[in-house]
Amino acid sequence: MNRRDICKLAGKLGLVALVVFFVPLSALAGTLPQNYTIKEHAYLWRADGSSATQGTGSIKNYPTLTDSTATATLSQVTTAEVPTIPNSTGTLPGTGSFIKVVASGGASGGNINIEFDIPAISQASLGNFGLWFYDPVGGNADITGVTFYTVNSSAFSKFFIYNAAGANAGANQRNKGWNLISWQRGDQTTTGGGYTHAETMSRLMLRVSLAANKSATFYMGDVIYGYYTKPQIMVWAADNGAGAYDTMFPYMQARNIPGSYMPTTDYLASPNGSQITVAELNEMQAAGWTIVPHQTVGTALTSMSEAQMRAEIDEVLAVHASYGWTFKDFYYPAGGAGNDLSNTVMASYGIKYGNNTNTGNLQKSQPLYGGTINPYRMWSYTADGKTFAEVRTAIDHAIKYGGALGILWHDGDGTDEAAFKASMDYLYRLREANVIDLVSYETFFTRFTSPRKAR
Repeated sequence: MNRRDICKLAGKLGLVALVVFFVPLSALAGTLPQNYTIKEHAYLWRADGSSATQGTGSIKNYPTLTDSTATATLSQVTTAEVPTIPNSTGTLPGTGSFIKVVASGGASGGNINIEFDIPAISQASLGNFGLWFYDPVGGNADITGVTFYTVNSSAFSKFFIYNAAGANAGANQRNKGWNLISWQRGDQTTTGGGYTHAETMSRLMLRVSLAANKSATFYMGDVIYGYYTKPQIMVWAADNGAGAYDTMFPYMQARNIPGSYMPTTDYLASPNGSQITVAELNEMQAAGWTIVPHQTVGTALTSMSEAQMRAEIDEVLAVHASYGWTFKDFYYPAGGAGNDLSNTVMASYGIKYGNNTNTGNLQKSQPLYGGTINPYRMWSYTADGKTFAEVRTAIDHAIKYGGALGILWHDGDGTDEAAFKASMDYLYRLREANVIDLVSYETFFTRFTSPRKAR
């Protein structure tokens, strides 16, 4: 396929920037990127102080910050204090220095404003840009918001504000642990002073908002830009509806689209006429589908004691083994609900990935650059009852930011059938144009836990 054909396809698919994702061969000379990275990052700012305009020396009022009713003390720490970024492929800053922030909010909460200088650069062609943010707690109880400012100068007369929870952000939920918070040009929620993207910036600011009477400790790593990973899309089904076999499986097989299935084990021994059978699941597995451990009947791990969790996982894995389903790198707890205890318990079984945040209607992919940096906090998009236009929004988000996206239809039939088939046709065209990869969960996790040269 030549560039003209690609451009034609972009128009047909409605993807204005599709051609951006095709990198000239000259740009790939030498060592190929790892794990489906198309373009590696460059630095806007480094936390290790590798130049005069980087690190602690570039931070305004370092090491003590005050703003309204909030205060913070900053220090430079190494990976001896904050974990390395998990599963990084060697392209990311996984060692070295980070900025530790110990912050306190007053009776009305407050903001911590971390301003730092950078060499002047135009915003017009940054591509993806963002920062590594480590939150030891997660959630919004202590930290209520994270925003990022690109600023023209120390005078702060012109600026863009990028909200980590904004509709167009690369991710809009902050997990416990490492987060790659990403944006692109045009994602700003506020413009100050008539700023334009053609103008340069020479200052950045990270604003972290605290809840009333709360304290928080967090870490920030390098600010990077220009990175892009080929989107990885997983289509899956769950909970034993027969439509997954009758409707989803043949339609996906005809287009060579692999899938994954997460069964409820209590219904496998004696399925009724509206439930999938073991024989059908075995047929799907033989055709390349991944059968993923899920649940016995639907009780959330988060409502269980450790002993109950272990009994639940033991039973699920035993049933899977009895049918010859041996994959257990990923475990999808009932309702996608997990916590620190369930993560620890799953890890003790050799389970490397899980889900403790069921995003449901979130039309967003998960940041993928560097791999799966929050292995027990995977998420997916539930497509039941959604139109094709809604599903397409989630797919296009993955394409724009280079993300990972799981799409769930429990059955894919009935009122969902038209949207399901339109979505598969769309995914097929994108895969054939080499814009995305369509993979099972087993293939996905293998790719991003075993660093290797590939595109």
